[in-house]
Amino acid sequence: MRVDLNGAKTITVVPAQTKTLSSLTVVRVVDSQDEKKVFAVIDELPNTVDLWVGAAYDAAGQWTDTDVANRIREIFA
Repeated sequence: MRVDLNGAKTITVVPAQTKTLSSLTVVRVVDSQDEKKVFAVIDELPNTVDLWVGAAYDAAGQWTDTDVANRIREIFA
């Protein structure tokens, strides 16, 4: 799944190393009910991105791909 951001964003992926990206490629989204956490594996980033954790996980309920894309845009806005 490809998520187009609202314009190009500079994202720090390692201290003192930045990338300017206009889209991110979501490789996998993992929903861990035991940890109450949803995170995304994104091709262009070295670490996973937490989308919803704890109370936010409960509030998110049954999420869709659109919800994932919107959350990623919100995180990197």
